[in-house]
Amino acid sequence: DAQGNYPGPEELGRKAFEYSGARSDFFNKFATTELQAEFNIMAKSLEDATPSAIQPSELDLLTGSPVAISLTMPATDQNAKILSEMREKAAETWLEWATDDSGEHAHRPGAPINTQYVYDAKMRQNAYLALRDYYTSTLGA
Repeated sequence: DAQGNYPGPEELGRKAFEYSGARSDFFNKFATTELQAEFNIMAKSLEDATPSAIQPSELDLLTGSPVAISLTMPATDQNAKILSEMREKAAETWLEWATDDSGEHAHRPGAPINTQYVYDAKMRQNAYLALRDYYTSTLGA
């Protein structure tokens, strides 16, 4: 609609289920237990890291990676190295997943491509806004 909200099941019926399925497929195919376990192991090796006291906003939860970890820690060379490796691993995994030509992550047969892109377009907009706010607060305007 004009406010950017998804139509509800009363308007869409089956299509609402497809939106939910697209989100579920993303989480289950990308945020595998292996990837989550690898990130947890890396996070445990961070020096003096503790869970962040700042609670994520609803936008953060909607746009954050399914393998996001929010920690507070001192700025040490070792922590910077580990964090860099974690970000690189996330980007590598995402790019491999998104560019896989095997068809494993292709659109489901019979599901209209437009239906899946409705979710993707809104997600991209939210992700951009979340990153804009994050970088503005971190680096300044």
